[in-house]
Amino acid sequence: MPVTDPHDDRTDGTEGKDDGESRNAKEALDQAALLTHRMRTQGRWHLTFIALLGLVMFVLITATGILVDQSLQMAGFLLALMTLFGLPAYTASRKVIPRHHRWVYAATPIGGALLALTVSLGRTLFPDVAWWWVGGAIFSTLPFWVTITVNLVALRER
Repeated sequence: MPVTDPHDDRTDGTEGKDDGESRNAKEALDQAALLTHRMRTQGRWHLTFIALLGLVMFVLITATGILVDQSLQMAGFLLALMTLFGLPAYTASRKVIPRHHRWVYAATPIGGALLALTVSLGRTLFPDVAWWWVGGAIFSTLPFWVTITVNLVALRER
């Protein structure tokens, strides 16, 4: 005689079929929990890498503008521009990005425009003025900080 669940009030002979379904549901929930953990872990590294890119760009602009001779400045500024373009390149290589936040990475051209403004005006009008280069570096790295802020808000909402 088959063992039946005392709480199962079905009498059509399908008493034991839910065991497989509940096992599949439990496995699916376990896999979802594992995926959530992986996504959160990747999200933390993602933000750390974006912060490092922003810091590198800040240092490149500031150091190149203040310390490097004008004849060599363009090389440093090109490195800073390549760092800026590293943000969308790195982001495009990620498997998972918070939903509805891809638009944030469109801020990269704004950073490029700010970098161009900082470099062009700085080289002609403020070649040896430290506050210009520091201020320009802060504004040029805004896409990095906006991206980090938006992603932190998205991680907290989950």
